[in-house]
Amino acid sequence: MFKNYIKIALRNFARNKTNTVINVTGLAVGIAACLLIFLVINYELSFDSFHQDKNNIYRVASVRHSPQGNRYSSGAPFPVAEALRLDYPQIKEVADIYQVKKAQVIIQDNNTRTKKKFIEEKGAYFCEPQFFNIFNFKWLEGNQKEA
Repeated sequence: MFKNYIKIALRNFARNKTNTVINVTGLAVGIAACLLIFLVINYELSFDSFHQDKNNIYRVASVRHSPQGNRYSSGAPFPVAEALRLDYPQIKEVADIYQVKKAQVIIQDNNTRTKKKFIEEKGAYFCEPQFFNIFNFKWLEGNQKEA
């Protein structure tokens, strides 16, 4: 029975080649679009999913209006964190993060007084101590109180 259905389908495909090509192409494009949308959404939702309290972590962004149009920035000015602490007591933790591009790093050991100087080409981030109460990262060396 199933063989007959296949034979009839192949005969119809051979008779109506234009319709077959249009239908198969449309089906392939539709499936590819669905897979692409799924992969993009899956990728976007995968960030920071390893944090314990990920549903309660939010990021403040800025919008700058100018005659050329709106510019969106991933951060906010420094006074925003303190304003959030004062004006919204229901917020548990607020932490500023600051990025420096091409940072010069100096490491000094107090015991031996040796200094190491180097330039971090990819940049460096500075943050407030509350950052480690919000995000739970594993420390490779040292601990939160020493940092």
